[in-house]
Amino acid sequence: MPPFKDQALCLRVWDWSETSQTAALLTRGGGLLRVLAKGSRRARSAFSGGLSPLTRGEATGIARPSARLAAGESAALTTLTAWDLQEVFVGVRRTLRSFYGAMHAAELLLRLVREGDPHAELFDDAVAALRGLADESAGLGPVVRLQWSALTHSGHRPEIAHDVSTGGALRRRAVYEFSPERGGLTRTPGRAGVAGGGACGRRPWSTSAGWWAGRRAGATGRARPGPWLFSGGTRSGCWGFHSTPWSPS
Repeated sequence: MPPFKDQALCLRVWDWSETSQTAALLTRGGGLLRVLAKGSRRARSAFSGGLSPLTRGEATGIARPSARLAAGESAALTTLTAWDLQEVFVGVRRTLRSFYGAMHAAELLLRLVREGDPHAELFDDAVAALRGLADESAGLGPVVRLQWSALTHSGHRPEIAHDVSTGGALRRRAVYEFSPERGGLTRTPGRAGVAGGGACGRRPWSTSAGWWAGRRAGATGRARPGPWLFSGGTRSGCWGFHSTPWSPS
């Protein structure tokens, strides 16, 4: 079992015992790792006093054999032997909105990134998003940009250039339906999912457009108009998309 040393974001932490922890780390070169840090909470340990969520550090450990990962075995944890804390992202703890945004980002990465599947660019985008939340004027724009990056790198990027039900152009509107079957946006009622009423069967529900609106300032300081971005979920299986002035390019 080869040792490793890599930059990592600590996404979640669970107490294993009085002195040990388990954690989910997003590493730059190894993707998502679920680790066991024995003795991490001891005063004199190689773990900078223990692991905490929403922090960045250098992780050292012993990786699981790739054959076990390929077989889908996830019960065994990677052994973490050291954690050198390097950044705590103080800005995400200054306001409740920033904290919620950072926790959403962590959950998003946990859900979309697979173990042993590295995405160095996505890791860099995640670090940038957590740093960007320190700027209160940016709102939740950094999280929206990270969300788009996560969808792209995980292969779940939706089609937003045209109506996936008709093939025609999408005209700007407040809310769109999303077709899980076709992987994109549609404005044709009842055609968002499978035949006979679609995946929804109900009117899509979504969160406030302003809450999720991401903005990227140009040279003039004004928001650039751009395409539409995912902004909420539904109780009935459909997804709502809101028009936002942010461009993912």
